[in-house]
Amino acid sequence: MGIGAVLTVATYITLMLNFCDFSRFNPTRRAIVRGNFLGLPINGSAFAVVSVITTAGALEVYGEVITDPAYILAKVPNPFLLVLGALLFAAATIGVNMVANFVSPAYDLANVWPKRINFQRGGMISAVVAVLVLPRNLYSNPVVINYFLGGLGAILGPLFGIMITDYYFVRRGRVVIDDLFRDGTSGAYYYSRGINLTAVWVFVPAALVSCVIALWPTLAPVATFALFIGGALAAVIYYFAMRNHPSLALAGKPGGAKARPRAPGSPTPPS
Repeated sequence: MGIGAVLTVATYITLMLNFCDFSRFNPTRRAIVRGNFLGLPINGSAFAVVSVITTAGALEVYGEVITDPAYILAKVPNPFLLVLGALLFAAATIGVNMVANFVSPAYDLANVWPKRINFQRGGMISAVVAVLVLPRNLYSNPVVINYFLGGLGAILGPLFGIMITDYYFVRRGRVVIDDLFRDGTSGAYYYSRGINLTAVWVFVPAALVSCVIALWPTLAPVATFALFIGGALAAVIYYFAMRNHPSLALAGKPGGAKARPRAPGSPTPPS
């Protein structure tokens, strides 16, 4: 159960990291809270209940445990229900991947080369790459899925730890909104040619440690917690590495006039 819980967190951490791609379009914080309440605990619980009931029903009807709903659907003798179910599965797959695996890389690619890549082009590039990595091979082997999600969580955990620490503990929730859209050297987020090298140097070793814990067979007893260990390690190191960083002076210390708090989910001004 512990492994399943952590792998579930590893799946959702991708959405946590690119949550701002969606929250910035919400008019109020209340809209964010309401949407996530309906979409995560309510919808997630309902989905889990339906999954358990469907699996139990398949055992009663077919005499075997079938955990893949596609295989359950394949056993339905009614062609109409078979086609309808296939269409619903396709729609659900597209919907999930749009949120989890399409929007974020599309924005990332557009931000890397904004003069040549817009959101649409970034999305097309992401779609092509997604096909080339042959994701179907992951689902053909449950062991591969566990290793993939374990490694994914081990890499994203430290990244999440750095982001949370930077916002809540290093910058105390203060954001210089104008500097987010300024590429000049005087901006609070210019760092070194636009790259926070401190974050990079913290992320790389923390991610390596986390991956070793997640994938090294000898460390299997603690591999389940690689995501949390890597995240906590990166968070602690990053805090002490960044607490006196020169960029904080540009953003203004707590109580300064230049930086001002920004409520999570408040609209982002256009660039």
